[in-house]
Amino acid sequence: MGFDWRDFLVLARELGQAPEESKKRTAVGRAYYFVYNAALTEAKRHGYNPYVPSSTGLHKRLWGWCQAHRDPDIVALGDAGSTLHVRRIRVDYQAATSMALPQDVRKQLAEAEECEARLAEIARKAPWVQRG
Repeated sequence: MGFDWRDFLVLARELGQAPEESKKRTAVGRAYYFVYNAALTEAKRHGYNPYVPSSTGLHKRLWGWCQAHRDPDIVALGDAGSTLHVRRIRVDYQAATSMALPQDVRKQLAEAEECEARLAEIARKAPWVQRG
């Protein structure tokens, strides 16, 4: 059995409650990576090929693919994923975000949980894909 990406969301919740700034910043990242990897898994089931050469980074490419999809749930997932990605980048690289960090953690966790529910809905209506 493969790694359960949801463990990152569980860890993000734990880290988000810690008083240390480093743990709060890490919580934002773990919540993002839960959504990214869960979305990547589901996108592949819908025909997404992450190995197509592109000048766009892997993360932006996934969210762009989602945003251009015909399924409104996948489009919404792409919009949310892009927002989560921007927030993750900001808390990873900008020291000045310390004051907003508690709000960032709350928003990131809430949005990651919304993505989890959206991913479950997308999976329920996913086309059958033959497994190798």
